[in-house]
Amino acid sequence: MITGNIQQLELIPYLPAKLREAIEYVKANITVDTPLGKHDVDGNNVFVLVSNDSTEAFEKRRAEYHAKYLDIQIVLNGVEGMTFSNLPAGTPDTDWLADKRHRIFVCR
Repeated sequence: MITGNIQQLELIPYLPAKLREAIEYVKANITVDTPLGKHDVDGNNVFVLVSNDSTEAFEKRRAEYHAKYLDIQIVLNGVEGMTFSNLPAGTPDTDWLADKRHRIFVCR
């Protein structure tokens, strides 16, 4: 997991170029006024999902696994808390991004 502030990408020199490009795309093109839904960047290879989401209570959350693809989450408005681990947490029952390439998930 890589965490950071999208306004200070220069502080993350190890950020892969493709991730940096995807984040720069969001910074240049996505705002709190962007309509909800899917916005293509590079077809199904890279796209942005803009949604209004609320974080669930900790007890109700399930671990999220990505076996093949990656997920960039950017909070445009409000705050979100998350936890992560490098240790196996059990067997995943859902691969949320099994049919996707690079997804940018933006909450407003």
